Amino acid sequence: MNDTPDLFGELDGFEPTTIRPATPSDSRALDRLAELDDTHLGEGPHLVGEARGEIVAAISLGDGSVLSDPFHHTLDVVALLRPRASQLTTATRVARRPWNPLAVRLLTT
Repeated sequence: MNDTPDLFGELDGFEPTTIRPATPSDSRALDRLAELDDTHLGEGPHLVGEARGEIVAAISLGDGSVLSDPFHHTLDVVALLRPRASQLTTATRVARRPWNPLAVRLLTT
């Protein structure tokens, strides 16, 4: 008998969710989602949202398109995916800015 309380079961409506980069091994699950959602996912890379170990939503970092499983409650998962995708694409744009020696000099003086 387990004396550890089930904290996740005690929170009404709370479902642990994982947001992570998609890997090549996720392609089958993404194809399944695309079929269920009757749409396609844009250019990669992609982020996926997992609930109970199953991919239930995904977002393209290329164009922001989203797939979600119509048989699961995915509104909260998509609500987590969108800002994380935005953070990652913003960081990529900032990292790709050309180096400006004048800006560096102004910041150090």
